[in-house]
Amino acid sequence: MISQLHRSGIDSEVFGFDVYSLDETSTQREFADSIRLLELQNSKAYVAFRTAIENVSQIHLAERFGFEFVETQFRTVLKLRKEFDTSKFPYDYIRIEDESKLQEALIIAKSTIEHDRFSRDPVIGKELSGERYERYLRDSFERHDDEIWCVQSRETGRLLTFRSHRIIDDREVSLLIGGVHPDFKNLGLGVVSSHFCFNQLRESNFKRAVTHISAANVPILNLEVGHFDFQVISSFVILRKLINF
Repeated sequence: MISQLHRSGIDSEVFGFDVYSLDETSTQREFADSIRLLELQNSKAYVAFRTAIENVSQIHLAERFGFEFVETQFRTVLKLRKEFDTSKFPYDYIRIEDESKLQEALIIAKSTIEHDRFSRDPVIGKELSGERYERYLRDSFERHDDEIWCVQSRETGRLLTFRSHRIIDDREVSLLIGGVHPDFKNLGLGVVSSHFCFNQLRESNFKRAVTHISAANVPILNLEVGHFDFQVISSFVILRKLINF
């Protein structure tokens, strides 16, 4: 396999066809070789290409090879300086460490996330996108460097939200995915979950959290950039090419 192509095992298993990413630094020759190789395999392939939004020459190169725009994405960072008062909320913030609680979180992951490029893509759709998030959350459960935390009702014991993050080093985490149970949306639990999350990270001595947000996810952009003062540090364009569809 050409070194610039990277296959995603989880995405490929969920979608039922091979899913690849192509390196941002790929040359015209590497674009051509990668596409030719996949075309000769005579099986469906989804190839994603992400590059900095200011990298116009690479965007145009991808377009010449038939790649089409699917998403604008922001990389943001939050410095974990502020402590939030969560004492007034009738909830606990718990780490998911057993299978029974994981199952509750997986149900939320599968049904709650709407603003991503896969759920909007007609060749994938919302149902498969939900299964994809479910699989990634299970992967986090099985990794030693990932953690899953949930807001739990003290009254009912029910999980209301989940969030996952990956430990990068002793100062930084990468925020992965999160969501609110569909039965409890529009009640302010996204903000509450963030308060608990940032407190927990701060108490664990992390200094900053980074994440990637789709520009289509306006509610989260407004929450994280507008309300919590995340700083946008870079912007990306994601294009994709369908082969043998």
